[in-house]
Amino acid sequence: MEKPDNGPSQQPRILVSDPFAAEGLDALRTRARVDVKLGLNEQCLIDELQAGRYEALIVRSETQVTGAVLGASPSLRVVARAGVGVDNIDVAAATRHGVLVINMPTGNIVTTAEHTISLLCALARNLPQANAALRAGRWERSSFVGVELAGKTLGIVGLGRVGSEVARRAVGLAMRVLGFDPYIAPEVAERLGVTLCASLDELLPRADFLTVHTALSDETQGLIDARALARLPRGARVINCARGGIVDEAALLDALESGHIAGAALDVFVGEPIRDKAHPLIGHPRVVATPHLGAATHEAQVKVAVGTAQAVLAALKGEPVQTAVNAPIARGGAAEASAPYLALAHTLGQLGVQWDAGPLALVRVSLSGDLVGLDLEPIVSETLAGIYSRIIVERVNRVNARLIAEERGLCVEEMRSSDGHGEGYRGAIHVLVRRSNDRFVELVGSVIHDQPHLLSINGYQLHLTLTPGEWLVTRHHDRPGIIGAVGQLLGEANVNIGFMQLGRDEPHGVALMVVGVDSPIPDQVFAQVQALEPIQSARRLRIG
Repeated sequence: MEKPDNGPSQQPRILVSDPFAAEGLDALRTRARVDVKLGLNEQCLIDELQAGRYEALIVRSETQVTGAVLGASPSLRVVARAGVGVDNIDVAAATRHGVLVINMPTGNIVTTAEHTISLLCALARNLPQANAALRAGRWERSSFVGVELAGKTLGIVGLGRVGSEVARRAVGLAMRVLGFDPYIAPEVAERLGVTLCASLDELLPRADFLTVHTALSDETQGLIDARALARLPRGARVINCARGGIVDEAALLDALESGHIAGAALDVFVGEPIRDKAHPLIGHPRVVATPHLGAATHEAQVKVAVGTAQAVLAALKGEPVQTAVNAPIARGGAAEASAPYLALAHTLGQLGVQWDAGPLALVRVSLSGDLVGLDLEPIVSETLAGIYSRIIVERVNRVNARLIAEERGLCVEEMRSSDGHGEGYRGAIHVLVRRSNDRFVELVGSVIHDQPHLLSINGYQLHLTLTPGEWLVTRHHDRPGIIGAVGQLLGEANVNIGFMQLGRDEPHGVALMVVGVDSPIPDQVFAQVQALEPIQSARRLRIG
């Protein structure tokens, strides 16, 4: 166990509860205080989070991040899995608590694929059993006659990053490769040299070896069950370097005992870590077993740790993280371009919900002009986060904003339009907030020179930079002297005006005035503004 860092108090504090490469810790410590505390059970982890005010928790496969753990501290904002799977993290509970879950699926791709091929070779040639016999003083060549891989058929379930790398290596071993993955296009499989099967049932009877490379989910739990194993040819062999539970362990044991399955190679198990010497699969004479070593190379550990550290630090700064599991993000190169529009959407949501009182009925978020190419989902979620940040006491952010809206029965609409709003900007975000009593406000904003701007309120044209502060917004008859009258009331109350802008439908018609002030307007002064004869309505709004 390492001693806590003694960094500056303003830096975020991060708890690492599983082994983590030194290079990753070094990367974290450039911008955070880091505590490494290993072997924590659920209660100890809860105690640490409650006492330590940690903003981020980094785990690998051993720490169980339960709902109780996630609710232990209001300071916790990020949980990171330094690896691919997040089955040891209650993602639904994290979403409810507004905690971002991220993983690092790319750093161990090659390492896991290589381990799969290692197990494939060891399984085909009985290498662990032969090694054990030789160490025990027995020279038993005839007992360990194996099979060649060349010319055999390898069935791969899941042609994602790892599955694709396994396929490339298997083709290099002169194996025929079949694949099943409903989310992979045929041309992708063709480039890999893989014959794509339309269903698992089509693949199984043709596979001499079967390897699985899918995530563990409700859909894949027990995917390779007794029925699937029975459809494999007699004498087939099974490999699992993905997640324990994808292959039904009881069914596999039965198939091994019956002789239908000739052997299995397992790197993952249900209920890891396994320390039971009597475990029926680990002790089986035709099973090659390793203790979850798929990602266990120095190179992979460094890549995963450094990548995880960078992702956690970015998430704590509020930047989009491409490996976010439970939050909508802009994908690929669009992330950087979307960042200022996410901030704009949040502010438009904040302003929109303050316009009127009463239950919310509808929120509509639209993109127009050149912005139609942006990923709309994170922008909608950020708008909802801005709305609910003003009206509920629970933590709300892009992670749980959609869930909160659904629970409260809010109708959320999304739209795109190629029509621009005007000249001088690429496009705009339109946010309509409607109350159940049919009162509404529509705000239009854009990003100009990297700064969020408000372009209109209910059709009244404006050009306001959106920065934190207090606003007075009036709708009034456009008559001489109204600006002076409002300014006089504010001046007499020692409320300083920072800016003023006016939008109007036509001269001497109806105008909308936005006044930025340096301090909140007292209730008495606000009532005096409302009482001015030309004023139809007045509102106090706050950004930030």
